[in-house]
Amino acid sequence: MKRFPRLFPLLLVLMLSVLTMLLDRVTRSSSVQSVIDRDQPEYTVEDFTATRFDAQGLPQDRLQARKMWQFPDAKDIEFEHPFLTSYQLGQVNYTVEGEVGRYNNSTGMVWFDRKVVMIDKAEAGKPDTQIDTRALTVDLNTSTAKSPAAVTVHQGGSVANAIGFTYAQQQGLITLLSKVRISYAQP
Repeated sequence: MKRFPRLFPLLLVLMLSVLTMLLDRVTRSSSVQSVIDRDQPEYTVEDFTATRFDAQGLPQDRLQARKMWQFPDAKDIEFEHPFLTSYQLGQVNYTVEGEVGRYNNSTGMVWFDRKVVMIDKAEAGKPDTQIDTRALTVDLNTSTAKSPAAVTVHQGGSVANAIGFTYAQQQGLITLLSKVRISYAQP
């Protein structure tokens, strides 16, 4: 009788050790290794909207899309029907939309492809400027845009066609790069 109270803690430790080893073996053997499919998006989001604010709390940029997804290990986020709105002091500066697009958060670059339309909002009493192209890159950090593709620029009744352009929002300057043809209409 006197031996049992002395042996009980030893038996309890031995039983717990065996149970721990058994549980360890079961959990290790049943662990499923997850295999990442690089051809499938890691995640998708429907009706996506993201807004970046300036130091005063006013909207600076808003990016919306019908659908957003990102592939494993990819730095770019991809979009279906992206729509970018850029603001200055809370007022709309310009908008850009396309059929597809990409965004890289580390560089602040947004790429729009297929039927891209950029609208630069004019001052009161002046017509907006609309730029149509098939590909456009926007740098959100510098508020600049560029395209090496064919471009058509509409302002009021005037139309300009060219291959490639650059746009500097701060200066309000559109530079047409080559093969420029302009049809000017008096305002």
